[in-house]
Amino acid sequence: QGLNTMLIPDPSWANHRPLLQGGGLKIEEYPYFKQESHTVDIEAMIAALEKAPPKTSIMLQVAAHNPTGVDLSDAEWERVLQVFLKRKHELFPVFDSAYQGLARGLAEDVFIIKKFLDADLEFAVTNSCSKNFGLYGERVGTLFVACSSADVASRVASRCKLKIRTNYSVPPLFGAKIVVAILSNPALRAQWEKELEHTRDTLNMAHTAFAKGLTAGGLDAKFSAQRFGLFTQLYLTEAQVSALETQHGCYVAPAGRVNVSSLDEKAAAAVACAVVAVLK
Repeated sequence: QGLNTMLIPDPSWANHRPLLQGGGLKIEEYPYFKQESHTVDIEAMIAALEKAPPKTSIMLQVAAHNPTGVDLSDAEWERVLQVFLKRKHELFPVFDSAYQGLARGLAEDVFIIKKFLDADLEFAVTNSCSKNFGLYGERVGTLFVACSSADVASRVASRCKLKIRTNYSVPPLFGAKIVVAILSNPALRAQWEKELEHTRDTLNMAHTAFAKGLTAGGLDAKFSAQRFGLFTQLYLTEAQVSALETQHGCYVAPAGRVNVSSLDEKAAAAVACAVVAVLK
């Protein structure tokens, strides 16, 4: 009750801030990514969580971090859990699960959510089926809220229904029915899990090939840090992004966010050579 501020990771998905601000939240950031090593800045992150004001909501991307592709290790997640246990009645975690199954595995990508649940913490999970079901244009997702009691759950459900009624009222059903059909049919679910595993392996291959091309070109070893999911972030300048486009025909998002999902080994090597050229 009374939550009006949310901390999001720095960096995070570009639309997090405007989307959440549009909902009336004050948005601030906590340190997440260490540019000098391309790893999670866990010490700075923990320090920020420990000093966050009471009644602050904390957004946590569970897997395949957007835009960096760099995830917390199991040991780092355990440290984050301990902070929330210590501040059980002061901080409210919100898990952003947009890429379940596309990092390490369906269960592995949400293991920390289950640990929070086992610890009897209250939290919310926003889950998307856009990527792992290939339903990007159908707006399929789920909101889960773990509550301390049935009474709290009833009140939360009532508030959610009120917000839904005054927002979109009735959601699109076509995509949702596809997901239900797949998950409720053992054969279809098994096929989906197999296809998801293939997609995950393809993404991991692309990350590996891209990193190999960058380091082979003489760039810092930090570019070979392990990444998961659709994206990697290169932190390019506007001039370097422009040079990639005009001189090499490679198109990346501002600041050098690269979507690796379309890169096979040959394409990954070619894009890596182009990045090396504009950075040297």
